[in-house]
Amino acid sequence: MTGAELSRAVGISAPQMSKILAGAKQIDIELLDKMCWATGLVLRDVMREADEETDGRYFDDDWDVPTLRPGI
Repeated sequence: MTGAELSRAVGISAPQMSKILAGAKQIDIELLDKMCWATGLVLRDVMREADEETDGRYFDDDWDVPTLRPGI
């Protein structure tokens, strides 16, 4: 599926979708759910996978420096 096809499926403009896919624009959970549906994915599975992939990340005690856990 192209970005243009995905944009039509979820009801946003192609330029907006291009920015989203490039990581230049954030989206809300509702749009993410629509994108999952349009591509045959299940939002819950996408969220679970993303959570597993970021499990090794945390912030230091000051919550300002992203850090990987030792051994990750």
